[in-house]
Amino acid sequence: MFYRAVKEGHPEKPRTNVMYVAVGNLTGALDKSPSDRYSCEEEVTWFHGIETLPRYCGKTNKRL
Repeated sequence: MFYRAVKEGHPEKPRTNVMYVAVGNLTGALDKSPSDRYSCEEEVTWFHGIETLPRYCGKTNKRL
């Protein structure tokens, strides 16, 4: 599932210039590495390998 904010004013304040992708939807190899982690308060415990990436609350710029 993909998500892109189309206007300002969303309660979670997502960035309008970013395409959000649920990692669980990906089935093939990625051509880029993830750079950030969003909605970390909803992360599953079994996903590993991204522990060193910056963490953000919801889809905001508020770092955790």
